[in-house]
Amino acid sequence: MEDFKKVLRRRMWLLRAVMLVGLLFLLNHQFELVHLPGHPVAAVREFQGGLLSTLCILLAVMIIRYNRALGDERHLQLLYNREHDERMRLIRQKAGMPILMVTSLGMVVAGVVAGYFNAVVFMTLIGAALIQLVVAVAVKLYYVRVL
Repeated sequence: MEDFKKVLRRRMWLLRAVMLVGLLFLLNHQFELVHLPGHPVAAVREFQGGLLSTLCILLAVMIIRYNRALGDERHLQLLYNREHDERMRLIRQKAGMPILMVTSLGMVVAGVVAGYFNAVVFMTLIGAALIQLVVAVAVKLYYVRVL
């Protein structure tokens, strides 16, 4: 279990670093501390702000959950069991979850960056990422029922 605690501590540092970067982008987004070259459309700008806010909130929740697990042995055991469940690993693997999550995240990040330059590219990338995520969830739910 000590190895898992080390893994959680590393994850927490990584999550904190990503959260700090997200907060810096959010502050720049709100107060325009550094002027970026493009002028996004209002809807794109609001989506970017909402996405950054949601990212920071989700990261904070994950950090709190990991911190609670590190402090309580029962929570730590539950988290360990949830992460090492063979059935869920098989379902994620069959549904192609690791690569779909990476490509969807890449498309969302690319869409947010493209939003500073072209609203059509922004909408296309975000729409494609959302459709990809919906299909991934549908396939995962199918395998949860079948396996």
